[in-house]
Amino acid sequence: MLFRSVASPVSIEADGTTTSTITVTMVDGYGAGVPDLTVSLTPNGGTSTITGPTSTNANLTDDNGQVTFTVKASTAQTVTYTAAANSVNVTQKPQVTFTTPQSTVTAITCATACTQTAITSTVSWNVTFNRSVTNVTAAAFSLVANGLTGSSIT
Repeated sequence: MLFRSVASPVSIEADGTTTSTITVTMVDGYGAGVPDLTVSLTPNGGTSTITGPTSTNANLTDDNGQVTFTVKASTAQTVTYTAAANSVNVTQKPQVTFTTPQSTVTAITCATACTQTAITSTVSWNVTFNRSVTNVTAAAFSLVANGLTGSSIT
C-alpha cells in the first residue's frame, strides 16, 4: 500500500477559525483507493485543534481510500502532523504554518469637528480594526490633504 498525506493550504492565520484541510490517502499497488482503513492524525508538538468525521475516534477511509481532517490554531506556530493507518505511520508528514493574524482597518469615522462649516484647527477620527490591536499610534497613518495646506496628523 502507498500512503500519502497532504495539507492545503499549508499556511493560514492563527485566528482560531481559519482551517487547513489534511487529506490522508491510501492506495494499493495499482493506484486504487483502499477503503475502511482506520486512520488517525496527531500533531508532533504545538497546539492545534483537529477535527474529522469524528474528532475523538479514528476515522475510516472512504471508497477512494481517503479521509479528511481539518486543523486550526489560535497561536502562531508551525505544526507537523503524523497520520497513521491501521497503526502504521504515514511517512509523509504535512506541516501547517499558523501565522499571526493581520489587522485591517474596517472603518474610519469622524469623531469631532466634522462638518464643513466647522472652523477648527483640530479634527478627530475614530479608526476601527477587524480585531483588537495594541501599540498603534498616529505614526502608523498618513494624511492625504486635497486642496489644504498646513495639514498634519498627530
